[in-house]
Amino acid sequence: MPYVLFSIDRVSDVHTLAKFMRYIDTLEVMNKTRGRMKLCFGSWEGVMEQSFIMRQDDFDKHVRESGYVTDQASFLHVPDDMRQPCVLEFQDGSRFGIGPMQSVSKEYAMQQSGWTYRPDIDTYYVAE
Repeated sequence: MPYVLFSIDRVSDVHTLAKFMRYIDTLEVMNKTRGRMKLCFGSWEGVMEQSFIMRQDDFDKHVRESGYVTDQASFLHVPDDMRQPCVLEFQDGSRFGIGPMQSVSKEYAMQQSGWTYRPDIDTYYVAE
């Protein structure tokens, strides 16, 4: 199952972030999702922010039209097979393939324009 890496609108606003987390937690507790969302941190074009990764089917069903991602420029689709390229999906529906997701050192990640950190597994990723 592919995944989607994304952030939410106004993620730095504590109230908005809490509402989103409560929304997802309620869905997960009620077994309305097929997987569990994971917290991430990352940087895209020099802007660092909280981000999330979840199964694509859960994202499409519960997040895409939720109002939490209306102003997001894009979402990163990450395939199960990390040898396959990731795909940036823009709000207008256009897609742009980028390289596969790779586990890298923190030092290497910090030199890139885009990276993701998964604290639950203490791993940095870039798509090249």
